[in-house]
Amino acid sequence: MTELYSSGNADRQTVTIPDSQTHKTTKKWGLNMDRTERREQQIAHAKEHFAHHKAIFRQLDGMSTLDWRNENGSSNYYVRYVFDESHGFLYISGDLGTAAVELTERATLKALSDYEVGYFMEKIRCSTNLYCYDAEIAKEDLTYYVQNYLGSCEEDLSDRKVPLPKEFDVLLESLDERDGWNLTEEQKIWLSERCPDYWEWLYSTGKYIDTRVVCWLVGLQMAWKQVKDKLVDSLTTGL
Repeated sequence: MTELYSSGNADRQTVTIPDSQTHKTTKKWGLNMDRTERREQQIAHAKEHFAHHKAIFRQLDGMSTLDWRNENGSSNYYVRYVFDESHGFLYISGDLGTAAVELTERATLKALSDYEVGYFMEKIRCSTNLYCYDAEIAKEDLTYYVQNYLGSCEEDLSDRKVPLPKEFDVLLESLDERDGWNLTEEQKIWLSERCPDYWEWLYSTGKYIDTRVVCWLVGLQMAWKQVKDKLVDSLTTGL
């Protein structure tokens, strides 16, 4: 067994996660700057809370483990990663929740450190909450839909009660930051009179990737930067 320890100097490291299509809306919705800013804030949040984390990486036969913990021993923001390398699975547990991730390649720390958020999300098979919802982002999405989609429909909208942005405030009372939309029957009727296909798009409005997912990936990237040189040395020397 190879056990690698690395000093927790993550605050002097640069962690970059490429932009993913998942933090932008589709072409139908256009680019939502709130989501872009939210992603930047999430990355900064992860780096701040992982600034003094130390990676303890253990290589076993066909498996490996990574304990990602503050060097003072605190369990705050502690994450444990178990890599079932040969079967292509990653298991995550700890203070930020749990997840099972299925890869189409060997599940190694090096491989996962190259992932970006959108691709990482596609590989998660089960997890603690993956998404959150934000009322301001939802209102922007709804306003964009009304202005750019309803207004360009080929059908005659003259007899339809097109909703005004200010009317969304009442609707947004049914948006929970964890569970998403929980519309009343009255709200469903109100929406169907104005946007008959609302059910096709409404439930994705205001939705963004939970910070825990970004933290899991930032943790993998920062940990790899700490251990990669020693890992390469150990494999070269046969330890």
